[in-house]
Amino acid sequence: MPADSHDYDDRKLVSIFDYVNPETGVNDSLVTPEGQLDFFPFLEEIEKFVEGAARRTNRQLVKLMLHKYALLGHCGAVRKYLFLAQGDFIEVFLDLVNSELKKDAKREVFRHNIRSIVDQAIRLSNAQYHKPEFLDRLDVTLAVASLGEVGWDIFSFDYAITTPLHVVLS
Repeated sequence: MPADSHDYDDRKLVSIFDYVNPETGVNDSLVTPEGQLDFFPFLEEIEKFVEGAARRTNRQLVKLMLHKYALLGHCGAVRKYLFLAQGDFIEVFLDLVNSELKKDAKREVFRHNIRSIVDQAIRLSNAQYHKPEFLDRLDVTLAVASLGEVGWDIFSFDYAITTPLHVVLS
């Protein structure tokens, strides 16, 4: 590291080196002609150490997210239910919910009614064969209705994400 690229006081660094290796102190080869410390000889070793630690940590994190927390399963569930890729479920749901969501959103559309239609669509489609850990996270959200809006204006699906998956899927 060039001498002018650090903000450390050289005396502090010398005392750190003295503390780490009190017998030898600072190696003279680390001192520039101007009397400042030069860490360039160790920079490559430090970079290799940091890169190795990052690789090991990332590998462990990916393994943990994929296996213990079923990241791919949750991504598949989001795709199927929020991006409407589970065709038969969406078809059954739309047939069942259409008349309910045409109603006045302010006075006649209720979350519990829509939620029961979602449950019925799950039972009547291939979605019933999906793992409960994914289906249980599928929910319904109704925005605050304004005058003149119908249920279609305030309805949306929701998928509950918990820690640590919320870092990846938000």
